[in-house]
Amino acid sequence: MAKLLRAGFRRYLKSIVTWITLFMFIVLGCLGAAEIGPQSSSDDIYLISLTIGFSAMVTLSIGKEIGNGAVRNKIVKGYTKGQVFWSEIILSISLCFVFFIISAAPFILLNLPILKTIPTGVLIKTVIGIIFMSLGIVTISVAVSSLISNRAISAVAAMLLTIGILFSGYYLYDKLDQPEYWEAHYADGTIVENAQKNPNYVGGTQRAIYQFLYNANPMGQMIEYSEILSPYFTPYSVKLETPKEEMDFINSAPIYSVGTMIIVSGCGYILFRRKNIK
Repeated sequence: MAKLLRAGFRRYLKSIVTWITLFMFIVLGCLGAAEIGPQSSSDDIYLISLTIGFSAMVTLSIGKEIGNGAVRNKIVKGYTKGQVFWSEIILSISLCFVFFIISAAPFILLNLPILKTIPTGVLIKTVIGIIFMSLGIVTISVAVSSLISNRAISAVAAMLLTIGILFSGYYLYDKLDQPEYWEAHYADGTIVENAQKNPNYVGGTQRAIYQFLYNANPMGQMIEYSEILSPYFTPYSVKLETPKEEMDFINSAPIYSVGTMIIVSGCGYILFRRKNIK
């Protein structure tokens, strides 16, 4: 396994795609930090772009390994399919940590005064949650690219799946954000609560299912983290304490991410072992 990991790191270091992706992480990290600094606002498009870019890098690298026969040669040399698969998982997770730190460095440097206003526990748990959220998406990319032999098809499939996960998060957010009742506004400005039932409101068992899928969805987690932290970056906004609902999410989100990683990597491992490597 150690030899596979060393060979894998050398493979990534020699790839121009790795350095292009690293440059993109640095640029987007600086742009995101610079935007939040003067405007005191955040935009999740930067994190989305980083996620898609990293997934593409991993998918192309693994797809090339399978396409040029490198994976087959490893198995011929005596390595098991399990060792090959898990080495790619470990490589991708390790690189994700490194890239995340590099991208976060300018954000931290340019927004240190704002970060100091965030409760330590909330900040640390949010950072951990975002890391695990990213690792969940990376695990999905590794599993998909390991099961599809064609490099181009695997890259497209992994990226489309990643984009699908991201936009499904927005869809679930929109459904769950619907109010149960519309407010009625009268001419004198009076607001009457519970005036009209909202037909688009999702309730009951369906809401519980949507909430579970939303919490397990990396994009849903990204939206929630953004909403929890945005008051600290908003001018003249004072957030004295973190509500219980938000703390419950912060505490539980990494568990959802770990669950996703275990299920996806486990299924990927089983299917990869059955795959006919040519």
